[in-house]
Amino acid sequence: MAELLLQMHHGIGRRVRGERDWVSTKRGDVICVHADGWQWGYEECMSEHFRVVCFPGRPEQEYMRLVESAMLGDYMLAKRRRFIDLDAQRAGWLRDVLALGTVMRLDAPERRRFMQLVTDRPVGIVQRVYRPMALNGV
Repeated sequence: MAELLLQMHHGIGRRVRGERDWVSTKRGDVICVHADGWQWGYEECMSEHFRVVCFPGRPEQEYMRLVESAMLGDYMLAKRRRFIDLDAQRAGWLRDVLALGTVMRLDAPERRRFMQLVTDRPVGIVQRVYRPMALNGV
């Protein structure tokens, strides 16, 4: 069974040289993917900022594309290339389910509906790209 940690709110984000850090995680980002039985911490299980979504009988490798970063060469454009569009009108069912608790188990029909909410992040609108300090030679 795959278990995903889903961020429910926009992160505060860090500041990089006085500008917004585009590499912070956002609402709808999958923070990490683990196999069944992962020992989630207090923050993941008890916080309003995260939800654990479990998919019974599915391997974790099936969901690893949800944690890929959006890159342009050595530049990171966004922490996650894809996100779950929790604000879409068609995501009302998921918002209702996620409001019930912090650990959710979704069966096969709900899993298909969940995967239909996966959206590519529009990185073309990013005005500033972030390059890790090690690559800047600093």
